[in-house]
Amino acid sequence: MARIGILTFSNTLNYGAAMQCYALTTYLKGQGHDISVIDYRNNRIEKKGKRCLSSIRNFKDMLLYLITKRNFLTREKLFDEFNCNYLPMTVPIEKNNVKEVLSKYDVVIVGSDQVWNGLLTDNDYTYYLPFDLAGVGKISYAASFGKGIPDEKEWVKISSYLKQFDKISVR
Repeated sequence: MARIGILTFSNTLNYGAAMQCYALTTYLKGQGHDISVIDYRNNRIEKKGKRCLSSIRNFKDMLLYLITKRNFLTREKLFDEFNCNYLPMTVPIEKNNVKEVLSKYDVVIVGSDQVWNGLLTDNDYTYYLPFDLAGVGKISYAASFGKGIPDEKEWVKISSYLKQFDKISVR
């Protein structure tokens, strides 16, 4: 039985992301593994699905915000409840201690979804596992760049990180 950490978009209001994380977790638990979903907080991902006052640019935006605010608050609450009740979430992890947390696992799985899309993550390299995690297996599971294809300079940096993975699957 391996101790496995899953690093994905767990703090988003996206049904597909929640369902893929639940499915992967359920499958791996069924195989007898000890699973944790790493509650890593990427600011851009966390803000993407949420409505806030700073997004209001005109009167139409204000009306839309007021009409949908209650529904969005309900949706946020339901996603938080789903994560708490159905996913084995860690405590929230900050960027400055993610390496320390990940080093406690036998294997870290990154993905699914567009975890390597720099446009979505604001070029957060954490999803490439750029640290030396001695003895920890690194696997990508259906990871994607989406439309955020890196430029030539970025490819050099990213390829050095990807070479450290034991297994890579993409979609």
